[in-house]
Amino acid sequence: MIGGADIQANPFDQEEQEVDRFFCPSRIPRTAKAKAFVEKAIDILDQNEKADLRRKRRRKAKDQQTYISTVTAVVCDLAHYILSDDHRSMVISRSKEELGKANRYKHPAMNQGLPKLLDAMSGEGLLWLEQRRGYHYKGGAKQKTTINAREAFHELVAKHGLTCDDFGHDRVRELIELKDFKKGYGKKPKNIPYTDTEQTCRYRTQVQAINEYLEGADIEFDRRALRRFITVDTSLRRLRRSFTCGSFSSGGRMWDGFWMNLGKEERLRGLKINGERIVGVDYKSSAIRILYGITGKTPPRDDLYEIKCIDPKWREGIKRLYNTLTFSDVIPSKKPRETTQLLPKTNVKNLCQFIIDSHPDIAHHLPSQIGHRIQFIESEMIIRVVSILIGEGIVSLPIHDCVLVPESAREITVSVMLSVFYDMVGIEGSVSIDDISSINKSLYTFGHTTV
Repeated sequence: MIGGADIQANPFDQEEQEVDRFFCPSRIPRTAKAKAFVEKAIDILDQNEKADLRRKRRRKAKDQQTYISTVTAVVCDLAHYILSDDHRSMVISRSKEELGKANRYKHPAMNQGLPKLLDAMSGEGLLWLEQRRGYHYKGGAKQKTTINAREAFHELVAKHGLTCDDFGHDRVRELIELKDFKKGYGKKPKNIPYTDTEQTCRYRTQVQAINEYLEGADIEFDRRALRRFITVDTSLRRLRRSFTCGSFSSGGRMWDGFWMNLGKEERLRGLKINGERIVGVDYKSSAIRILYGITGKTPPRDDLYEIKCIDPKWREGIKRLYNTLTFSDVIPSKKPRETTQLLPKTNVKNLCQFIIDSHPDIAHHLPSQIGHRIQFIESEMIIRVVSILIGEGIVSLPIHDCVLVPESAREITVSVMLSVFYDMVGIEGSVSIDDISSINKSLYTFGHTTV
C-alpha cells in the first residue's frame, strides 16, 4: 500500500484571511432609518455640488435616477462596511473599461459617474472618505482603488443610529451568468452576452423563487463560531447561477450565499435556521457516481474514491486528482497545486493510472472535459432538491452538491436527495450527514424513495 507516513497538511490551509472587501453595488436601505440616512446624504451632496458650482444645469431625469442609485449604493455599502467592523480594505473600481457600456451583468451603480462621486465624497467640502487610487502597470501588477470612511461620514452614520440590519440588497443583478472558456490556470473566464430563451428564462425563474424564499427566511450566524477574522453578512442570500464554457448545459452551480464562504465546522457551529442548529446533507462521491450514471453502469457500493493500493488517508487528494481528470484532456504532468500535501510521494501519472485502473467502466472518460457536464447534472439536482424542500416549507442552503437544513429536516432531506438522484442519474445514490455532535459523517447508503 502506498503512503504509510502521516499527512503533514496544515489544518488552516483553507482558512486564510480574505484580503479585500469589494464594493457591493446592490446595497440599499431597508428601514425608515436607513432611507432617512440616504436622503440626508443625497441632500448634503446636492448642497455641496451647488456650493462648488460644479453643476450648471440640472441632470436629465434618467441621469438623475442613475445618480441617485449610485449615491445610494455607495453610502449604504460604506455605512455597512463601517458597522460590520470589517478589517479589510474596501475595493472599488474606477476603471473606464469596467464602468463603460451597460450590459446584462453590470449593476447600474457601476457607471462612468462613479469616479466623480468618489472624488466629491473625498473632496474638501465633505471629507467623507479617503481614496487610494489604483494603478496598473503594463504586463505587471495592478491594484484597484481602495476607500475608507473618514470621521465626518462616521458621524453621519452614528447620527442616524444605524445597524447592519438596516440595509438589504436590491434585485437588479443578473441571476443567470454565462462564462467563456477558461484561458489558463488562475485566469478568470469572462462573462459573455447571450439572448434569453425559454431555457434561460426557466433557469432565472427557478433561482428567483429560491432567492425570494431565502430572503424571508430566519437564518442566523453566531460569530463566536468563526476561526478567522472575517465579516459574515447574513443578508447575502441572493444566489446566481453560473454556466461555463459558453454553454447552458455546462456547469450551472449556484454562488454568492454568505454560508459558502464559511468552513464546514464554522457552519455547523454558527448557523441556525428557524432557531435550530443545522446539519449538512451532501451527495457522497457525487461526481464519480454521476459519471457512472452517464455511462449507464452501476458503481461499486464501497467508497468510490478509495484505491486498493493507496492508503485511505489520502482520500481527499485522490478525490481532487480524480476531479482534475474530468476537467482536462491530458493526464497532468505534476500534482495539482492544492494537492501537494494531500497525496503520497508517488509520481502523479502513476496515481492517475491507479485511479483509471480502479474504474474500468468509466476509464474511457479519464481524462476528458466531462466534468462540466457532471457539474451541470449536479446543479440541476440541487436546484430540484431545494425547490422540493421549499414546497415542504423547509429552508435549505445549497453548496454545490450539499444542502444545509435544520436538524429536524434531516430525514426528509435525505429522502428527497436520494429520490432526486435516482430520478435524474438513473442509478442509486448515497448521501452523508455532517452535524455538530460529530464532525464524522454518518452514512445513508443507497436506496431512494418517491417524492
